[in-house]
Amino acid sequence: MRKIILGLGISLDGYIARKNGAVDWLSMDWDYDWMAFFKIIDVVLMGRKSWEMALGMTPKKKSKSKASNPYAGMETYVFSRTLKTSGVEGVEIISGNLKEFVENLKKRDGKHIWLSGGGELAKSFLDENLVDEIHLGIM
Repeated sequence: MRKIILGLGISLDGYIARKNGAVDWLSMDWDYDWMAFFKIIDVVLMGRKSWEMALGMTPKKKSKSKASNPYAGMETYVFSRTLKTSGVEGVEIISGNLKEFVENLKKRDGKHIWLSGGGELAKSFLDENLVDEIHLGIM
């Protein structure tokens, strides 16, 4: 069965973001093999704030086309109580029952599932005992 892998960047003193939610101190330049990790997943899950942050870090296209999915090639689900649409093709907003959605997702064929953040969504997953593995990248 597919696993839910909570994968987060974390500071030495245990933070995953600044008090204002910023993650500008995170880098992809740490001792973690992202390419190997991306080979074992095909779904990414995140909360609304993490989604908005990811969109902000995606290089802007010069054309006037819509924003693109920063996780292209992966099924992407954003959990939100406020968003109705992601504004990006192939990115689905989930506002219903968290546990039911995840249990159904895990039953489908595919690779493992990356829970990329943020903190509030990770807490909800942990509270519901939905996380199978935790991968921490210490910055």
